Amino acid sequence: MAYWSDKRGEYELTVRNADVSGEERTVTHLGPGFRYHPQWSPDSKKIAFVDQAMKIQIADVATGQVRFTLQGPGGGLFTAMYSPAGARILAAGNDAIVRVGDRATRQSTGHLARQGGVGAGLASDCARTGALRLVAGRTTH
Repeated sequence: MAYWSDKRGEYELTVRNADVSGEERTVTHLGPGFRYHPQWSPDSKKIAFVDQAMKIQIADVATGQVRFTLQGPGGGLFTAMYSPAGARILAAGNDAIVRVGDRATRQSTGHLARQGGVGAGLASDCARTGALRLVAGRTTH
């Protein structure tokens, strides 16, 4: 499992066996700031997360190296999810756009959907069908 721990004074990406056996291991050393929503890649070698600037970052679990991946113009990105094969990352934010990014090139490859006045989120149905589904809901301010 992956989670954020401030045991060492700053929020750092930390991993541990799901059955809580063994020791936890700090993956990143990013320093001050907040990060959100860690998501494992399908091959369990990388973890995507949202940083405090609301950009999607990817951490290599073995080395701790972090790469910038995707940023949304205007509204920040609040959630990310890998495609079932792991080649693409989908990211959603408060601007009602779901962006699709190519993991290898670290470039945006387009927009999945846009609906005026509707916030976008992501849900996975991978266990059943291997598909990603767009989830939309009204935002309130």
